[in-house]
Amino acid sequence: GTALAAPNSNEVAYAPPESWVLPAPEPTEGAAPSDAPLRFVYSDQQVRTGSFGQQSYIAYRAKILKPEGLQIGNVTIVWNPSAGTATVHKLRIVRDGQEIDILKNQRFQII
Repeated sequence: GTALAAPNSNEVAYAPPESWVLPAPEPTEGAAPSDAPLRFVYSDQQVRTGSFGQQSYIAYRAKILKPEGLQIGNVTIVWNPSAGTATVHKLRIVRDGQEIDILKNQRFQII
């Protein structure tokens, strides 16, 4: 099931993206410098504004090339609860073509 947080909540919500969000861009296959710890496959930021205020959608995929790149897995969300809700849509690891759904067994910790 999907858990939603109340508006202006200091809890993280978990739900699919809203209908205004466009699909992720096509992954790139460009080469990274030989000493790079990771390579961004894509980075996507979409913003929607209107009488309701502003909504932001951020998505990225990175390929870890060296152990030093593992730190990208430490995902942090910073937001002001009085300005709205932070919603996580998906968090996964793709290893050897297999997807691992991180949110299946884990949730963000509020600090």
